[in-house]
Amino acid sequence: MGLFRRKKKEEKAYAPEIPPLPEVKKGKETEAIKEAVGEDEEFEIPERKPKIPRLSDVQEEVIRKVPTKVAAKGERALFVKIEKYEDAIDKINEIREKLDEAENLLRSISELRQKEEEELSSWQKEIEEIKNMLMTVDQDIFED
Repeated sequence: MGLFRRKKKEEKAYAPEIPPLPEVKKGKETEAIKEAVGEDEEFEIPERKPKIPRLSDVQEEVIRKVPTKVAAKGERALFVKIEKYEDAIDKINEIREKLDEAENLLRSISELRQKEEEELSSWQKEIEEIKNMLMTVDQDIFED
């Protein structure tokens, strides 16, 4: 069985010794440079900032529309492919459109119900008036 074989001892890699660096000759030039620069001054090395690609206007608008949520303790960052993210945004916009459409339908249905109620109440009043007229005619005919 090849699973339980002993491993061969690894040979240590041999690196040759690095030769010493040649000494810098101190001359008039190096002294002049040191005097001009000043040995006591500390220089800050500027950091090179990476170039960030510019987002298109559409991408910026999408980023502004997305609510940001700070991860609570124990939560990890969630990474999503851009295609899936864009699909999710499209679906959310479709849902918003459907909700607006449903809201408009409910509003029109409630207006229709209100008109129907008004019409029914007017019919009810007319029937009551006709009953009253019939009662008066009936009383006038049968009283004589």
